[in-house]
Amino acid sequence: MSSITRRSLLRIGSMATAAAVLPTISAHAEEPAKNRVCQILGIQKPVVQAIMFDMTNAELVAAVSEAGGLGVLSMTTIDQVAEVQALTSKPFAVSSFLTDEDTAAALKDAGVKIICAGTVQFPTHDYGFEIEGFSAGPDSIAFWKDHGFTVLCKQLNATLEGALAIQDAGADILIPVGFGAGGCAPYNTTAAPQLISEFKAGGVEIPMLAAGGIVNYDTAAACAAVGAEGAYCGTRFLATDESNCCDAAKKIIVQTHSEDLVTMPTSLKGEVYSLVPCIKNDLSEKAIDMWRSGATYDEITQFNGTNAQFWASMSAGNIDEWGVGMDRAVNLITSIRPAADIVNEIAGAFGC
Repeated sequence: MSSITRRSLLRIGSMATAAAVLPTISAHAEEPAKNRVCQILGIQKPVVQAIMFDMTNAELVAAVSEAGGLGVLSMTTIDQVAEVQALTSKPFAVSSFLTDEDTAAALKDAGVKIICAGTVQFPTHDYGFEIEGFSAGPDSIAFWKDHGFTVLCKQLNATLEGALAIQDAGADILIPVGFGAGGCAPYNTTAAPQLISEFKAGGVEIPMLAAGGIVNYDTAAACAAVGAEGAYCGTRFLATDESNCCDAAKKIIVQTHSEDLVTMPTSLKGEVYSLVPCIKNDLSEKAIDMWRSGATYDEITQFNGTNAQFWASMSAGNIDEWGVGMDRAVNLITSIRPAADIVNEIAGAFGC
């Protein structure tokens, strides 16, 4: 089976013999999905590819969905939906932070049924934000539900109170992002297994996807053990054949160790809201120096804005100018592989 490597069998071997695992994986490919995430999304394997702006090209989104997971298109124009549909007939989601009637109508007309929304929580305990038509929070979840979409909600800087508000707003699946994530990484330093465990005990009843440092079978299994019903993965899908990440950035991800990363702050709405793990360069060192020396939020924002520049540079190839962001579990990413391999390996942690 080409998707099962010797290395992955060794990892699985601590829980079952390889002889027992291989028939199980084959059988699950034919059986109806029993996992709640799979049932809600109409997929076979509860692995969702993260929102990664320019990185989520049609080829990557389609490859994840074709493998049985859920690709997520970070849409900037409605035409991109057709590009994905030309490559797969399987379900995929669209990430759109615009909550307006025209966008909803266009997505419905295009046949989109699943929205991946997000909330960013700040120290003030806001559960979302609205600036210049860009909104994320319980109100946007209710908007998409009212228009008939299935909604996954990514929760950055997650708290139990915020998670319950998201559930009450009607989200179908919650994605509390744990410390260790790449890209838009939380300021909150609680790891994914602790978030899942706390939220499950605190009354979150909708399915939760583990996020933040989920890059292989073992990291997914640790979260499955405390109640996660699937995984939301970003950096691991960057180092795949299909991703829009430039070759130089892919090689950097494979070669980088977590101890080589530095943490660069990004800000929004007048506050630092995420800590981006990235390779050391002039930009990251300057931003860190500004942060430590007491620069104002406005000054930091003026200098490096949000982390969207990272995604643009990693696709365009000008990584010397902006750098490369990645997951803190990057030590465990040692090769560039087909996206289907990643879906199959991580889904195994959830019995799929």
